[in-house]
Amino acid sequence: EQASKMLGHHYFISGHVVDGSKVGNKIGFPTINLQYERRLLPKVGSYTASIYIEGDNCKYYGFTSIESDKEGIPSLKMHILNFHDNVIGKTVKIMLHQYIRGQKLYSSIKDIASQSSKDKIKAQQYFESLNA
Repeated sequence: EQASKMLGHHYFISGHVVDGSKVGNKIGFPTINLQYERRLLPKVGSYTASIYIEGDNCKYYGFTSIESDKEGIPSLKMHILNFHDNVIGKTVKIMLHQYIRGQKLYSSIKDIASQSSKDKIKAQQYFESLNA
């Protein structure tokens, strides 16, 4: 949020959507996986986010997860609220809005689904508050 104020716009990351492991599909939270140019990223964790998709004039909303694996290599995924189109291969621009929480390690897919439900609620509440 502080960076957005200083920049005068939301911090954003652009890249191409690539195929992922499909874990999100299995738990009811499909995600897009972003291949992006290496750059400095904000701290790992979940964020409310909006997205523009190449060839689509609409702005969509959801939550983004910036994760780091055991080697410290970051990855970026986004669940788009009420969106089910296949956008693999398209270029997107993801704008980060509000930090939700830090990265967590989960012992089961059920735990991931539970946390994703909480993140979804926070994202919905955040974007609804902007339209109030």
